[in-house]
Order: sequence, then structure tokens, then C-alpha cells
Amino acid sequence: MAQQKQPSDLLEKFVVRMPDGMRDRIAEAAQKEMRTMNGQINFMLQKALDARGDEHDNHNT
Repeated sequence: MAQQKQPSDLLEKFVVRMPDGMRDRIAEAAQKEMRTMNGQINFMLQKALDARGDEHDNHNT
């Protein structure tokens, strides 16, 4: 029997290599903000893009 796809299976995935210590800093920030690490990374990326004033922002926050 085939398993049903989850909504997260349909989202784009991207592997990121981080400098030493950055993962821990993101994890700490996520915990303080009560977000998952994925949610925190998306929040931080969106905030950085918004600060730039990019016209091509496509976000669901």
C-alpha cells in the first residue's frame, strides 16, 4: 500500500552548509521564539529579503 504524501513532501527542499556554531545559534533563537528550526530559518530569510525591499517576495507568513 502506497503512503499518502504529506504537505511538507510537496515543498521545495534545499541543503545548506553552515559554519561551525551557526546551527546552535539558530536552534537557540528558534527555541526563544517558540519556532521549529525550519520555521526560524524561513522567518530570518524572509526578514532579510523584506529588508532589501525585493520585489519578487513570494511568502506565506
